Amino acid sequence: MMQKKRVILGLCIAAVLLWILPGTLAHDEVSAKTQFLNNPWVYTAPLWITVLGAVLEHYYVTSGKNKKTIQAAKKIFFIIIVVVTAFVSLAIFYTSIQSNIQSWSKGPVHWHADFEIWNCNKKLDMVDPQGFSNKVGTPVFHEHNDDRIHIEGDVMHQEDISLTNFFSVIGGKLDATSLVYPTIHGSVEMREGMRCNGKPAKLQIFVYTITNPDFTKKWTMTQEKMQDPAAYLLSPYSQVPAGDCIIVELSEEKAKTEHMCESYRIAMNKGELQWQ
Repeated sequence: MMQKKRVILGLCIAAVLLWILPGTLAHDEVSAKTQFLNNPWVYTAPLWITVLGAVLEHYYVTSGKNKKTIQAAKKIFFIIIVVVTAFVSLAIFYTSIQSNIQSWSKGPVHWHADFEIWNCNKKLDMVDPQGFSNKVGTPVFHEHNDDRIHIEGDVMHQEDISLTNFFSVIGGKLDATSLVYPTIHGSVEMREGMRCNGKPAKLQIFVYTITNPDFTKKWTMTQEKMQDPAAYLLSPYSQVPAGDCIIVELSEEKAKTEHMCESYRIAMNKGELQWQ
């Protein structure tokens, strides 16, 4: 009897933890599929039904009900568990298909781009994930304390994965002339009109891209100065490179940057990467 009480208590604790966790990890507005799966009642419903069934079974056994009544109750709750589980599975399948059809990306993607932020030749360290989460941002658009932009899941609208939106979802702000960036030491503002080394500075964004991502021997890269961060879309690759390298810096105005993401630097040292 004591063992059964422990099992029931364990199931209750597990159900509560599963109910709390999605709300802890949830962020801003995301796809219908992600919103559905973040609803704690969706996939914990079968567990709650099981817990209720275990409690009622314990009640029937301890209250002296006859064996026939107990077996009938078990059968009813088994059917309920099967029906609820089947309904949840079908609902998840339906929302996944619906989200894939309605999304701009026409299904889940897994893209990456590396980035570095330089404030007058000082590289800034982005704020770390907090609490139970292993990311800063939304489930679809985020960073994992690795200086890498992650796009993972259904992209509902093209503008959802703009560079300006990335800085917004991580708690900063980017426009044509300024950047507010959350670091481990607090927010840092970088804007046109400030000075670096006693000289007028300007916020500039450079992007390294691969011109032959389906290479057979060696990647070829180019560097361009970005004009419109809101219009920029990451190259659709999971590996970096061929995913992009983005350098944001406050410095004297220049046509090229000498900074480069570590992933690109390593690829160059290995002989996997060359200038076009």
